[in-house]
Amino acid sequence: MSVRYIAVLSLLLLSASCAQLPQRPANAWSAPDWSFWSLRGRIAVHAGEQGWHANLNWRQTGMDYTLELSGPLGQGTVRMTGDATGVTLARADGLQDQAPDADALLLRHTGWTLPVAGLRYWVRGRAVPEQPAQWEWAGDGLPQQLRQDGWVIQYTEFREQPGLGKLPRRIDLERDGLRARLVIDGWSGSGHGD
Repeated sequence: MSVRYIAVLSLLLLSASCAQLPQRPANAWSAPDWSFWSLRGRIAVHAGEQGWHANLNWRQTGMDYTLELSGPLGQGTVRMTGDATGVTLARADGLQDQAPDADALLLRHTGWTLPVAGLRYWVRGRAVPEQPAQWEWAGDGLPQQLRQDGWVIQYTEFREQPGLGKLPRRIDLERDGLRARLVIDGWSGSGHGD
């Protein structure tokens, strides 16, 4: 082989290894920035052979939210109510607890990690602001994957919602052997927020 051929081949391999993820297409879908939104759906969480599933209802107004998980680990309904100052968890058996962090509070009472703080954005197809994020886009402009805070978030299905446009329907999350699947059955939203 000639030196010139080897040099050209080396440059091609180097440029391929430096290739970036696809850029956001010009026709990209635009994630909603509602000041108020709610969703209802179902979530399943698995780590190895263990797992739980629950119905999920989430209502968000600005920084304030109420998240209800019905049925995880046989505990009945777990309700988390949060704002900028912290979060309160209430279980069906009357137990109540407070913490500054929703993820830690859920872990303490269910034994499971769920990225509540990130999910607030991810369910709407948005990245958490001011944190590094890596997106992959489909040819039709819809997001396919987001990598953020150690989580891989896959947008596997979108559905047209009456009066709201196309919104995420199924989202798969994975981090450190923990997998979660969220299926969203219905959305509502209005106003402009974050």
